[in-house]
Amino acid sequence: MYIVVIAPECAPVLRALGKASMAWYEKPRSFKEIMLADMKAAYSWGSAADEYLILYNRIPGKW
Repeated sequence: MYIVVIAPECAPVLRALGKASMAWYEKPRSFKEIMLADMKAAYSWGSAADEYLILYNRIPGKW
């Protein structure tokens, strides 16, 4: 027996996973097209790290 407690912050992720699994099951061809398009997108930490650095440098009284 497992007890799973899910934080409220996880709800959007769980909804997205539910939608993705339904798309995969109901429309596998469309899902594959979406998957391949998303795999071509750039999801690197490079740009995100630059944005975090800009925010960090705007914090008053840091170090």
